[in-house]
Amino acid sequence: YVATQGSDGVSCANATCSTAPGACTNTNSQLTIANGLTCLSAGDTLYIRGGTYAETLNMANMNSGTNFTTGAIMIASYPGETATMLGGSLTFNTGDNKSYIIFDRIDLDFNGTSANFYLGDGNHHIRFANGAIHESDGTNSAGMVAGQAYAIEILNNDVYGAGAPASNCTSPFGCYAFYYTGHDAMFDGNL
Repeated sequence: YVATQGSDGVSCANATCSTAPGACTNTNSQLTIANGLTCLSAGDTLYIRGGTYAETLNMANMNSGTNFTTGAIMIASYPGETATMLGGSLTFNTGDNKSYIIFDRIDLDFNGTSANFYLGDGNHHIRFANGAIHESDGTNSAGMVAGQAYAIEILNNDVYGAGAPASNCTSPFGCYAFYYTGHDAMFDGNL
């Protein structure tokens, strides 16, 4: 669990609950998503309590899942709440080789920055579903969602506030909501 009132001093063992999710409180939660990610193994879920988290996440320090059916790693807003990542990028660098990771009900608010959700080559089977991706000015990045990873899924999200006017765009690729050059991707149900 991660919560805005948590502490990264809470160990991974103590930031888990063996009972219903409602039993977990801020006192046994970690403070940052980045720290919570280091606790995950295949089949685990990181619940993020409602609130705003101003973090840039480089996914290199987390594990991969093994399959979408029973071995995915899920990063999700706590049931009935919305976790917002504000102003920072979410990055799977080329060569990180991360796979079977699901983001569910997460709000990526780039807050008028040129930050983006980057899925570099070598990463695969990454799903971002049921959330929101918005407000990237896109002045020096190709798009809010960009990269060459394969078998990604961007499903049922609200997508808006993307890109910059052509006169403000400094990216040699142009400024788009999505700039994706990988293969076997699914973009479906996004508004």
